Amino acid sequence: MSERLSAFDLLDGDYNGAGLHRLQEALFAMKSSVRQAMDTGLSAEDFPVAKRLLLAVETGEAAAERLHGKMVGV
Repeated sequence: MSERLSAFDLLDGDYNGAGLHRLQEALFAMKSSVRQAMDTGLSAEDFPVAKRLLLAVETGEAAAERLHGKMVGV
């Protein structure tokens, strides 16, 4: 079973960027799944939900980069 860590745990003291990279990979996988679902076709009800989910993941990517910079002093 894989260990679940918070973004804070991954980024705290992450001077070499490995934690950020791990978090970015997880977010990329989420974004890819949502985009794939959008490309295969969603109902009119589901499409706005998927767009909001995609925006949330993209916001998470930007937040992770900013947080990493603040936590390691970049």
